[in-house]
Amino acid sequence: KKFNSGKNTVKHCWENVSKEMKKMGHDISGKKCCIKFQAMKRTYKVIKDHNQQSGNNTRKWEYFE
Repeated sequence: KKFNSGKNTVKHCWENVSKEMKKMGHDISGKKCCIKFQAMKRTYKVIKDHNQQSGNNTRKWEYFE
């Protein structure tokens, strides 16, 4: 709900994620959250592209559906 507002910047959104993570006991900055998310998106794309190619063995990833 908070993320649908046009007033929030990407940096501000990641800082909000960081605050929620800190409430749960995880000390991580907004920048680190952003970097982790970008890395996960990149890994997802690599696995998805690999699995779509004919003849390749299927790769699995714990976050991949």
